[in-house]
Amino acid sequence: MNGTRLESAVVVITGASSGIGRATAQAFARQRARVVLAARDDEALQDAAQECRALGGEALVVPTDMTLSDSVEQLASAAAEFGQGRIDVWINNAGVGAVGA
Repeated sequence: MNGTRLESAVVVITGASSGIGRATAQAFARQRARVVLAARDDEALQDAAQECRALGGEALVVPTDMTLSDSVEQLASAAAEFGQGRIDVWINNAGVGAVGA
């Protein structure tokens, strides 16, 4: 992201409680972005938010089940409110992986 200013950008990240989503949230937090963390595991989201704040970003936790449209709408509303009417980046990372035959 050469030359891109991310400070105060409002970034929604689904699947933010672990793995790639959590690492993505940390990367944006290092750039002082305002991250909105979404996943089903509230406790893991709270931990991720604490990490993001320690890295210099602002963080909002919104427990979300991406399989429920009402839950996703609540996420979007909370993010827009957090961003004072705007969302700059939305990263859909929620998913489940399976390994094996």
